[in-house]
Amino acid sequence: MNTNQDGLIDANELWRYLHNNQPHIQYQVQRLVVKHHSEWLKDGMTTLWQTALNEQAGSYPELALYNNEYINKLVWMKDVQEIRSSEALWHMHPVVFLDSLGERNGNRIPCSFCQSGIEIKPELLIHCFGISSEKADLYAPLLTNSFIKYDINNCLRISHFLGQIGVETQMFTKFREGFYYTDGDRLWRIYYTQLNLGLSRRFPSYTESQRKQYTKDHLVRNEDELAKTLFPSDYEGMNYRGRGLIHLTHESTYNSYKEYSGNEVISNPKMLEEDPVIAVDSACWFWSKFANINPLADTDNLSEVTYKVNTAKLNITTRGEIKNLTFNYIKQNNTGCIK
Repeated sequence: MNTNQDGLIDANELWRYLHNNQPHIQYQVQRLVVKHHSEWLKDGMTTLWQTALNEQAGSYPELALYNNEYINKLVWMKDVQEIRSSEALWHMHPVVFLDSLGERNGNRIPCSFCQSGIEIKPELLIHCFGISSEKADLYAPLLTNSFIKYDINNCLRISHFLGQIGVETQMFTKFREGFYYTDGDRLWRIYYTQLNLGLSRRFPSYTESQRKQYTKDHLVRNEDELAKTLFPSDYEGMNYRGRGLIHLTHESTYNSYKEYSGNEVISNPKMLEEDPVIAVDSACWFWSKFANINPLADTDNLSEVTYKVNTAKLNITTRGEIKNLTFNYIKQNNTGCIK
């Protein structure tokens, strides 16, 4: 805005950008807190106005007279003892200020691109995932609150997030990673490294061929035993398989979330799949705090975003399709966004 590079934004520069034909620029200018002399403080006889009124009187005397009377009717600040009439004052737009509060209180997410309010309605979740209205009514406000908390706060971030969790949860139907395999050879190929590590802890004397045979004999069609082998826990009957909307995996990740949130997911990892609040909060924490995915989403980099969530990039096409479905829905139902 400081077009003459003098280190100050003068009235002409402010006016120019306030009347810019790009809504997102107008939106930002309207939200500036600006220090200047107020028309509510000085009457038409003061130096502040006289130069402009005298110039106007030369060509439009009636207009100058009208403006002088108009200015005098607006003066009230000089009667307020707390206001020093000789100083400029800080100004903000009161209606815009109240509108901004209303956006937050109305469960609208202020977009980091343009500050237009993005609303996560149940209809959006039904549109993207085909879930029941009851489930959509439950998760829409939880997502809104967590999106605000973790700065998942523009159309690209929200769209990529929903695209990823749509695949991870199989359209909001699975909040726990499944480990039911019927083919031992395939299971061994997929989890070769983790099975060798897990079975070495359990059976230190086993050779690799014995570990492979154990996998085929005991871990096929045995989901719980396989999960305990791959993601062991010191707590009876527990394991640290992928859980929640984004499938937190491994004890170290569970522990990081516990330290951040205070939620006791180490001794009771099932909280991530059974408590909707924690399922949502943990996913948004992973996205924003643990994996720092927001900057990648801002660049619309589907490949890198997916890698952060799923290193194998499984079903990346579907993730992109859901992302686009979400993005288009937001654009059609939330006006003013510049992206």
